[in-house]
Amino acid sequence: MRAPRRGAVAVLAALPLAVGPTAGAVTPARDQARDQARQEARQEARQEARQQARLDRRLLDARIVESSGLARSTYPRRTVWTHNDSGDLPRLFAVDRDGRTRAVVRLRGATAVDWEDVAAGRGHQIWVGDIGDNGHSRRHVSVYRFVEPRTLAGRAVDATRFDLRYPDGRHDAEALMVRPTTGRLFVVTKDSAGGAVYRAPETLSRTRTNLLRRVAWAPPVVTGASFSPDGRRFVLVDYADAWFYRHLGGTSPVRRPKPPLAQGESVAFGRDGDHVLVGSEGERSPVYRMSAP
Repeated sequence: MRAPRRGAVAVLAALPLAVGPTAGAVTPARDQARDQARQEARQEARQEARQQARLDRRLLDARIVESSGLARSTYPRRTVWTHNDSGDLPRLFAVDRDGRTRAVVRLRGATAVDWEDVAAGRGHQIWVGDIGDNGHSRRHVSVYRFVEPRTLAGRAVDATRFDLRYPDGRHDAEALMVRPTTGRLFVVTKDSAGGAVYRAPETLSRTRTNLLRRVAWAPPVVTGASFSPDGRRFVLVDYADAWFYRHLGGTSPVRRPKPPLAQGESVAFGRDGDHVLVGSEGERSPVYRMSAP
């Protein structure tokens, strides 16, 4: 075999030095620049969301320290229903636009293991989701349904309990929504790798555990959900963003940043369907109004 020419040896010897370090240096720089551009774009979007969102009300009641769910009143009034996370009594607070509690309603015979969300349903029904399961230890979770009082006053009301079970094991969940047009119930699980939307049977049994059915994927760490009043759209929220869907199983939701919140867990569509209310845990926590696409 002939020895390579002297010039060729020089070129071959130089290639590892010329190609290797240069390629290795350019790729991380490009990745870093791309990541920085994305971060800057995200910060700009959050700033825009902060400017567009308006403070709708502040939850002034000292008893409301961990507002975990929001639901619009089923009557034509600007009242919202909310409740505390785990550790409180089985009660809900009706809060007016000025942030003051108009009524406290206690569900007769109910328990509050880990209340996570509340939803307005068909007619004047309000649903409460006792669906939290951080330790994945509950054999089933529960929801309560009661009729919203026409007149707001402190009282105890009768509630119907329905037990639910997932078809694929135990899950933690913080989001409950009810399609207003049909009264169909949905639970959205919370998972760092992505959760799922589960649909309850059309007719719920009060005497046996109802088996849920998985119908769609959900983003990671969903903390709240709500259907629009016409039942055609729904929104899911995590701690930072709102995801607007036009139908179940949709793969291209409109994602919008929420205004800064200490621990933003709740969401509810407004009565007109062109905005949502987003809330947070904490004392004197704010509820913001943001536009819906």
